[in-house]
This record gives sequence, C-alpha cells and structure tokens, in this order.
Amino acid sequence: MMWFFSFLFKLLGALVAVALTFFIIFLMNPSWQKGVVETALKQDTSRQWQVGEVMLNPVHVSMVDLYMLEGAMGAGIRDIQLRGPFWMAPMTGRIEVESGILDELSMDLSRIPVGNLTSEDWQSFLSTVSTDISFWEERVDLVLQKLAAGGWDYVIKDVIVAGAILLPGQSLIPVRFRILEADSREPGHVRIEALDRPERMEL
Repeated sequence: MMWFFSFLFKLLGALVAVALTFFIIFLMNPSWQKGVVETALKQDTSRQWQVGEVMLNPVHVSMVDLYMLEGAMGAGIRDIQLRGPFWMAPMTGRIEVESGILDELSMDLSRIPVGNLTSEDWQSFLSTVSTDISFWEERVDLVLQKLAAGGWDYVIKDVIVAGAILLPGQSLIPVRFRILEADSREPGHVRIEALDRPERMEL
C-alpha cells in the first residue's frame, strides 16, 4: 500500500518540479503547459503516463484525466486541484500545498500476488485498510520522508483524497479522507480525517 501514496506524491513532486524548472510555463497557454508536463513525465521511464488537461499558475495546479501504468499496476485520477504558494519554493526549499482535492482516484492492484486470499492475515489487512486511519497516516509519513531525502521539504494541508482501490480477490476499498496536515520536517506528525467510514465491497 506504500505504492498508493508513492504514486500520489511522486505526481505532486513531478508537477512542482515542472513549475520550478520551467517557471515561464505559468505564462504559457494550457496546450503548451500540457506539452511541458508530458515531457517531464516521460523522464520517468519506469512508468507509462497519460494526461488529459493541464493548467498551472504560481498558486494553482489543475489537471484532468491523469493515468499511470507500472507493470501490472495501474492508477488514475479524474480531477486534481491543488493550491499553494508554489512560486515560493525556490526561496524556501519547501513545497507547500495549502488545500486541494484528488478526486475520482482509481487504483488497480488486483494482480499483485498476495498468497492465500482466505487467510486470516489477508482478511485482517483488508479490515485495516478499510477502517484504520492510522494505517494511512503512517503511509503518508513514510512517503514524505522518502521524498524529503531528495532535497525538498513538503508541507501538505487540507487535501481531500477520494476514490477506490481494487485489491486482489476483487475487493474494492472506497477511499475518502482529508489530509489535515503532514510535514516532512516533522516525522510521525501526520493527521488524517476520515470523511466517511469506508466499507469494503466485493465485485
């Protein structure tokens, strides 16, 4: 499940890297911005990326229909809206997201080998993913620490994540929570709020 947040935050890092490296992109029209983002994503040769619409400015990132494929795993987000003082990052060394939403997230992890799907361990894991918000807090923290090793601090507040994850055995896990605060400079200090209690569904 580390892969889940790795995808989200690698995406965030890629978007901000584009803005920092090509600051003039903020003055471009959306079609040119999309081309720059696509060029940046192609540098990630271990994954296949596809993006529909892109709009960037110094305080807002907007994307529609972003999809990624890595081996047997796939993910997509229908709508991405992030706000923050991205223009300040070169001066502060800190990438800040003050609010946002990752809406209609879909992740297909159904082909990951997990062994016995009827085992108590697997059923316990499904229950944890579905109901234990501390599970997600730990994953966000781990990914932020990994990203911070690249030289940038990350501060994230008030970001809603909504969608579903398809796991082996055709278990569909609804995901809907808000990242209240997460700061790579404060390991272990991540707060997430469940927006509604997710329930596991069988397809």
